[in-house]
Amino acid sequence: MCPRCRRSFDPGVRFCPHDATELVPLVLYEIASGGRRDVAPTGVLAKICPQCRKRYDLAATFCGRDAAELTTLN
Repeated sequence: MCPRCRRSFDPGVRFCPHDATELVPLVLYEIASGGRRDVAPTGVLAKICPQCRKRYDLAATFCGRDAAELTTLN
């Protein structure tokens, strides 16, 4: 769970693809925040990490694996 933008992600993702914040376990986030969660994906996988080549939602900015800035697919 991203403590900054309050989005949740799949297991194994270490950094928020939207703002590069290091993620925290959901249970710790819920204790600290009172359970607030916002999710706003577009459903369009239109960005890619230039380092690991993983694809991300159009709304993402950073890679969840290595925190690299994403590039838009043409």
